[in-house]
Amino acid sequence: MKFKQNIMKKVLIIVSILVVFVGIGVGVWYWQKNRIINTAQKVGGENQIAQSASKNDIPEIPTSTKNIWVKSTPPVKDDLKNIYVVRNGSVYYIQARAGSSAEGGEQILIDGADSKTFEYLGNGYAKDVNQVYYFSNERTGALIVGADPKTFEFVPDHIYSYSRDNYHVYGAGVALKNANPKTFQYLGYEYGKDTNLVYFSRTIIEDADPNTFVVLNNTFYSKDAGHAYLYGTVIDADPKTFECFGGFYCKDAQNVFASYASRPNSHEAIAGADLITFEYLGNGYAKDANHAYYEAKIIAEADSATFQHLTNLYAKDAKNAYFAGKIISGADPKTFGY
Repeated sequence: MKFKQNIMKKVLIIVSILVVFVGIGVGVWYWQKNRIINTAQKVGGENQIAQSASKNDIPEIPTSTKNIWVKSTPPVKDDLKNIYVVRNGSVYYIQARAGSSAEGGEQILIDGADSKTFEYLGNGYAKDVNQVYYFSNERTGALIVGADPKTFEFVPDHIYSYSRDNYHVYGAGVALKNANPKTFQYLGYEYGKDTNLVYFSRTIIEDADPNTFVVLNNTFYSKDAGHAYLYGTVIDADPKTFECFGGFYCKDAQNVFASYASRPNSHEAIAGADLITFEYLGNGYAKDANHAYYEAKIIAEADSATFQHLTNLYAKDAKNAYFAGKIISGADPKTFGY
């Protein structure tokens, strides 16, 4: 009899422990469920385009945006390119945390999106049968007011800078002022133009001539008949003779110029550089008859006559081997290679 009583006590203890664990599990589930109830609504705008504008007019005012924020648990796996997720008839944008991928990020409800026709287009853009949407980690807008989903497309040759429909040109989801979608073209390095205006990113370059405007040798430098530019800003250089080698280096009839990597908006003449013999070697390296350079700075120890760029940030001459313009201690330049 005593043995049976001991058994019953042990059973009751085990059942009690199980009840406690079940209670904890139910509590956690209930807490997680109620997290999604905490919502906050934000409505933002960037000067709404008049809906009554004629389809033949090109509006001068950028688009507006609208979004509703919803805090939620991490995204499920039925996502579209891991940026958008469709769940229970609603569409969410996945806001990635800083320095991480979208997985595990906050979900933002796209209010009014049609889940049946919703499709991801690339580069943060999406559309459904009624609207066009744009999201990025830098700009948390949603609906692009006035965009036409039937004619919306990326400007040919570059998905990342510009898009358009029959009525507007867009940069990162914002309509470009006075841009003509019928004649707009991408030029490279965030430059674009139509028959009347030239743009850097979303900004009009004042007084730039679209008929003579060109981007120079795969750089952020550009010019037209009247000016030379860096990042769409006029610089002190002769546009008639201005040309770029690539990388950081350009020249005109009077000077060799550099835009330093550590100061990307800088544009300075390199004192003492020889116009006739100056040549760009690659990856920030250059040389002339007198000096070798890395990111426009003279490499004091370098022998210009034998200096050569190898690959990536490596270079050598008859005396030393270099990485990022600095001597590699102990390296034998005769046998050094990469």
